[in-house]
Amino acid sequence: MHNPIWKSTRQATFTGQRGWFVRLSGVLLLTILLPSLNGFVWAQEAEPTEPLDERQQLLAVRYQRLEKMLEQMAQYMWKTDPERAELLMRAIGQSKQNRISDQMEQIALLLEQQQLGEAVDRQGEAVKVLEALFQLLQSQDRLAEIESEQERIEAILKELKQIAAREKNLRIATERGGDQERLAEKQAEIAEQNQKLGEKIKNQDDQRNGTDEKSGKDSEDSEGKPSEGKESEGKPSEGKQSEGKENESSPSDSDQQNSDSNQSQDGNQNSQGQQGQQGQQGQQGQQGEQGDQQQQDQTPGRQEIEQAQKNLEKAIEELKEKQREKATEEQQQALDKLLAAKEKLEEILRQLREEERELVLASLEARFRKMLALQMAINSDTETLSKSPNEKWTSRHFGQVRELAQQEQSVELEAEKALSLLQEEGSSVAFPEAVEQLIEDIRMVVKRLQKEDVGDFTRAVQVDIVTALEEIIATLQQEMEKQSQQQQQGQQPGGGQQNDPGLVEKIAELKMLRTLQYRINRRTTQIGKLITGEQVEDQELMKQLDDLADRQDRVRAATYNIATQKNQ
Repeated sequence: MHNPIWKSTRQATFTGQRGWFVRLSGVLLLTILLPSLNGFVWAQEAEPTEPLDERQQLLAVRYQRLEKMLEQMAQYMWKTDPERAELLMRAIGQSKQNRISDQMEQIALLLEQQQLGEAVDRQGEAVKVLEALFQLLQSQDRLAEIESEQERIEAILKELKQIAAREKNLRIATERGGDQERLAEKQAEIAEQNQKLGEKIKNQDDQRNGTDEKSGKDSEDSEGKPSEGKESEGKPSEGKQSEGKENESSPSDSDQQNSDSNQSQDGNQNSQGQQGQQGQQGQQGQQGEQGDQQQQDQTPGRQEIEQAQKNLEKAIEELKEKQREKATEEQQQALDKLLAAKEKLEEILRQLREEERELVLASLEARFRKMLALQMAINSDTETLSKSPNEKWTSRHFGQVRELAQQEQSVELEAEKALSLLQEEGSSVAFPEAVEQLIEDIRMVVKRLQKEDVGDFTRAVQVDIVTALEEIIATLQQEMEKQSQQQQQGQQPGGGQQNDPGLVEKIAELKMLRTLQYRINRRTTQIGKLITGEQVEDQELMKQLDDLADRQDRVRAATYNIATQKNQ
């Protein structure tokens, strides 16, 4: 699985009810997840007093409490934050569908029977399910974070491209022998723009990492005097970014820390020799982690931008001193570093879009699964109700059909939310069309149920709805599996294409259009069986034929858009 070149370890800070939801639900689930991850290892190393089966049974009880608490949270938030409440209900539904609580009890039984091998396998499966549940709970906020980060990176990238283009043109002008005083003035303008971009990125990083107040003085020293070009740029690059300075200072810092650690160990050698070695290793590990952390929390390309600033400043000096060749060399070095920064920013932008795609696919798949479960229950109840002739219906039957119509409307609402998500994502053509046709079928069923019609045609449309949902879910699953395989193999989504991949690949889009055409053909046949004679006199059937004609035209338009890449 590929490793992102950069990902901030600090998520955006959430306040109020939304933040309370994320923190509480996350902590509650982690109290279950972490012991499950390490329960068997603890049994071997920590020698707990409780038997393994009792500890596993305790986890099962805790998880049952968690499910109840999530349900209470969903009910509490239903009026104030319906989207959050819906997300919780989806998580609860996924939990019950995967029978997590039952799995934990089965693991406890296996441990009681000393079937440790199978118990460990089941624990691994349970952990994967819990991790997926945890990701679902975080998905809504993570999508918002990704969108915000994409906008930030895109803004930086746009300005960086402008700077690189200006510097390239200036280098060409310098090579051609332009007036060096005038070139020095233009170089100073580019250097100022680049300096402001570097300061902007640094301020963003400080704000994201929560170091504004702590490093306020350092920030003033490094950025407070922009008129002193070389000196002001030297300080931030020497303090944090310059590879040469950083490498020179690191050994001395490390030696000093090791010396302090050794003195501490000598003082306690008789009583804590082995512990001292472990402590020293721990300190060194922490120092390494802190160094890696600083690199991770830094926007990709920032180091190259700050290093390029030095070359830009030197190019100004060389132009003022009429050293054209040296100025050209400095300009080329600056340009190379700016282009390297551009590549890093484009890579992280690609990774963000890849993660966004993964979350959108998972969110859609969960939503359509919920719709499928609801629709199958409605179909079953409609089938049962249809076995009683309408003329023998009682008030109970009429109440049931009205309730079925309301349940069908809830499926319609879920489908509209899924359509909104697809339209907002914007890259797919066939899938929004498939969901639109799905919504039309659901609305047709709602109207027929409201008219107390549970006849053959109504039930046939209900079957079509289930088939459509199953096809959509299968396609989404295939896309998620492909993306997972590509990540494990280190490939880019879309077969290594340079352009940003869409939500689904083109072949999946075409297959969905083919499916839509099959549905139109099948519905035409169904309506044809209801027509007696050569002319259609039933107004309802005429309307349905008009709707089919409209669907056929939309499928044609969608096919054209995909063929001409109009959606790209």
